[in-house]
Amino acid sequence: MNMKWSVGSGFSRTFVLLALLLYAGIASAADITWTVDGVERAAIIYIPKSPPPGKLPLVLSFHGHGDDAQNFQFVGLHQVWPDAIVVYFQGLPSRDGYPGWQVEPGDYGDRDLKLVDIALASLRKKYNIDDNRLYATGFSNGALAISSRASLPAAGRRSR
Repeated sequence: MNMKWSVGSGFSRTFVLLALLLYAGIASAADITWTVDGVERAAIIYIPKSPPPGKLPLVLSFHGHGDDAQNFQFVGLHQVWPDAIVVYFQGLPSRDGYPGWQVEPGDYGDRDLKLVDIALASLRKKYNIDDNRLYATGFSNGALAISSRASLPAAGRRSR
């Protein structure tokens, strides 16, 4: 049996409609900004459309060097964990002009450590964040940025 599917077939229309409905029910995206040392910092935030009762987990996500939040959101963390608040941060230009993150405490005046501190404080005020379920993830340079924050002694972490 030889079946052909055309672009206008009922199958493709149904598939596209189903995909859009599933995606629309997961979370709503919004742009969010914070000012850090006089510089506007941006991110894309996904908030559960129908949050479960209680406190919500928070996932902070950092793209790799040369990438951006707009592209990195397609890793789909918000789709995998629709009950979490997921924030895809946008890096600033590094020495070579491409967006990225500091990888050592003190780099770039700690602009990215300060961003996380300010973002966490702001998100805690606005949403019911579960401090026992704070997560960070990143790719390449974004992962190095997370490890630089994690390596600070507890007293050096200003987020709590």
